[in-house]
Parts: sequence; C-alpha cells; structure tokens
Amino acid sequence: MPYSSKWLLGLLERGAPVHASVLALNSAVTTSHGQLDLKELSRDLGVSRGTSHSTFSRASRLTPKAYANVVRFNRALQLARRRRSLWSNIAADCGYFDQSHLIRDFQRYAGRAPSSLLLDRMPDADSIVIA
Repeated sequence: MPYSSKWLLGLLERGAPVHASVLALNSAVTTSHGQLDLKELSRDLGVSRGTSHSTFSRASRLTPKAYANVVRFNRALQLARRRRSLWSNIAADCGYFDQSHLIRDFQRYAGRAPSSLLLDRMPDADSIVIA
C-alpha cells in the first residue's frame, strides 16, 4: 500500500474530520504519482489554491507541494527497486526535470545518493540473509 494511502487511512481510523478537498487532493496526488499541477487541481476542486493549501496542511502537516514531492520520490524509489533502468529514465518517468533533480531529492529525503540507498535496502520475504 503506498505511503499516501497509509497516511489517509490513519486519519480516518483515528476519527479525525477530513475535509473533502483533502481526500480529493490525496487521491489526485496518489493517482498521478505526484505529477500534477496543484493550481489547476484546486480550480478543478472548486476551491482556491490558498484554501486547498491551508486545509491540506492542517490535516497532513505538509503542504500539498511537499506531499506531491514525497509521493513522486516514493515512486522513483519503487521504480529503482523493481527494475534496472538508467537513472535518467527513472527521472523522466517520474516527472523530474533531469537526473540531477532526482538525485537532489534522494539527498533531501534519504540523505544519500540513490545507488547507496539501494545497496542498503532490506531483503524481501523470499531472501535469505547470511551473516
């Protein structure tokens, strides 16, 4: 289950009131993997950009743009773990301007370069760890 869905389910399970625009914005960000025009989305939702920004920020503690960036980064990480592709191709598939932009997000969110992060990943359930 994507991170974004876990966050939203957590809010709903706690019984927190969730504004309809927060639900719609979460759905749009998740569906687009963080690649959307937030100004256009606010217009489509029938709320101002400021309203969607403040409503979403109160509910999530993140701005809509920061949330979209995290979802986009998560998608890049998933693609990198699933397939052997050039970083430039993953960057393009995830809507980054270029490979260096993707690498900057890895540094921002993971604190290191993409290749070193992938080397340290946890084994999956079918793996055997030999110490």
